[in-house]
Amino acid sequence: MSTLPTTAKPSARETAFTPFQLMLLSLMVVQNCAVVLLGRYSQAGVAAEDKFSVKTLVALTEAMKLFACVILIGIDNIRELNPSRSDSYLPDMPLYRLITLMPSAVGTEISKILANPKNSMAVSPPAALYLFQNNILYLALENLSAPVFQVCYQSKLVTTAIVSVLLLNRKYEKIQWISLVLLGIGVSVVVLGEQDNSEGDGGPKDQNLTVGLIAVGLASLSSAFAGVYFEKVVKGKNSGSNGKPTSLWVRNVELAFFSLVFSFVFGIFSEMFATNSAGDLKSEVPAKPFLHGFTATTYALIFLQAGGGLLVAAIVKYIDNVVKGLATGVAVVVSTTFSCLFLGTEVKYQFALGGITILASVWAFSNHEKVAKILRDR
Repeated sequence: MSTLPTTAKPSARETAFTPFQLMLLSLMVVQNCAVVLLGRYSQAGVAAEDKFSVKTLVALTEAMKLFACVILIGIDNIRELNPSRSDSYLPDMPLYRLITLMPSAVGTEISKILANPKNSMAVSPPAALYLFQNNILYLALENLSAPVFQVCYQSKLVTTAIVSVLLLNRKYEKIQWISLVLLGIGVSVVVLGEQDNSEGDGGPKDQNLTVGLIAVGLASLSSAFAGVYFEKVVKGKNSGSNGKPTSLWVRNVELAFFSLVFSFVFGIFSEMFATNSAGDLKSEVPAKPFLHGFTATTYALIFLQAGGGLLVAAIVKYIDNVVKGLATGVAVVVSTTFSCLFLGTEVKYQFALGGITILASVWAFSNHEKVAKILRDR
């Protein structure tokens, strides 16, 4: 079993990646590419009556994430009571003893969470936003090709920056704002190119470009507000029942729990007021069985999305946004290549031009100090 190091974040001056950083980078690239490609594959060309319920998939993803985070907070509790002499994330003890101690450790951490409900409620707004984002992303994947979705979704960097200024009073350098403007231009070039394709004879009949772009825009906005608000909660003055700052894994437990609650409520109301293709209330039509339309691809998506949430949390904890930005850029290139080879996606020159502009903008935004130094030295 692989372990997480307990060392601090590396210095920003380091240029070489450590083996652990390379592992996280590789995992994030694979996860990003696989989610987009499998998500597009699971939605494209499938009859409406055979499609799986996105609400069910998102709820199962949050349940899996909740289970994993509960295990992690249990491990943290055991490590705190049994300090390890090694750099391993797991406690220095036999596996059977770790399993034996797990129930009491998890119970202790859960009781701490329940003892301070007001502190836990702080993550309910981002939980609702993340739930909305995860549901609407599949609407975007249904109406956009994988490369176009990947590229347009990078616009969340712009919305996140603006929301960070408004909610966190964050300051950005001049080069970063220029990068954001160029990113917006790059997205516009890609969108205009796709509009030309959809108006011609190259646009797929089962896709609606307008719906897909609106879905991506709403997902970007919800991602920005959720991410910035969650960062404000994690780095704020809220503390646990013992006065110590609430750990990242505990926050993820709370986040997954509220997402499950909201998903359950949303599912009940959507079924009550939903209609079928004929406009009749679904209550008058035989209900589909639970997990209808689920295939091996769907279960793989659940595993990848749950793991992706934990992976992002690990990157936030152990590395920085430069690695995350690099992984995003590599994922766009890889997913575009695979989409062209296996999903028959055609890449036009507008997409290539806009994509290069977007990737360069993301890199410049994350490495603004290096860019500024290059410009000063010229």
